[in-house]
Amino acid sequence: RATTRPGRLAHRGDQCRRLSAAATMRFGSAAASTDDGADPSDDVLSELVEQLHGQLDGQPPDMLLFFNASSPSAPVHGRDVAQQLRKACAARWPEGCDPVVLGTSWGCGAPGTGAIGGAPASGGCEELQESAALSLLGASLPRVRVLPFHAEPEHDGLPTLRGGSWADLALLPEAEAPHIILFTDPSQFGLGRYSDTILRYFDNALPFSTKVGGLVPGGGLISLD
Repeated sequence: RATTRPGRLAHRGDQCRRLSAAATMRFGSAAASTDDGADPSDDVLSELVEQLHGQLDGQPPDMLLFFNASSPSAPVHGRDVAQQLRKACAARWPEGCDPVVLGTSWGCGAPGTGAIGGAPASGGCEELQESAALSLLGASLPRVRVLPFHAEPEHDGLPTLRGGSWADLALLPEAEAPHIILFTDPSQFGLGRYSDTILRYFDNALPFSTKVGGLVPGGGLISLD
């Protein structure tokens, strides 16, 4: 008994460490130039997903956020990029990978446009300006629910929440308050006007929540759940 107990304790300790590692949030970032063709190539997407795989320690992402600067001569719809990313993730994680995908696609070329991304540990983020490029952020979020929502310019009040209820979230204690990532397309909503309005809605309904986000180029954020 004296010789087996340490082994059993060590085994339990290893198991606890594995469970703890699996429950750790992980984030990864990657960016790459894309061809001037209609869509990012499968090779580019596979390479970006492979970079995320390493940064997430092999854990499948629960959320993907992409920014695609496509060629003005061959614009790419954000929904097409999202579907390509889903296929690339399914191939890399055949045991199961079903992330919420959020992103936007716009025509690059104007001054100040481009994409930025990359793992800080690999030498810092890469900035790709005024050329076709794709930036990808992946997050492994154990024990976290990601609930996408979308609002049209004429919408008044909080947007419709997919898979949840704002009323239920508002009743949560401060320690369990949800946090919000909010992006606005100024070409549809006007610069700042709608963002200020919807932030007031969120501040009133969810005063303990953290709200972060920003403005995105024209094209509109899309979501697939």
